[in-house]
Amino acid sequence: MQYKEKLKDSRWIEFRKRVYKKDDHKCVICKTTDRPLHAHHRFYENNKEPWDYNIGDLDTLCNWCHESLHGNFGDWLEQ
Repeated sequence: MQYKEKLKDSRWIEFRKRVYKKDDHKCVICKTTDRPLHAHHRFYENNKEPWDYNIGDLDTLCNWCHESLHGNFGDWLEQ
């Protein structure tokens, strides 16, 4: 299963909501609440599902900050 398909899984959707709540539903970099939010993994481990991390291993980022951090975010999702 491609990574972008895992982002539609109900386990990820619920986990992502918990990350947003932890960060008060705002980007931890620019503090905005006006752009779409993403749950950003600080690191990845092989063979670990996106929802199998500790909640502290993820941060809430707006789409702009997340794309800036990854650079080629769209290409990366296709992997």
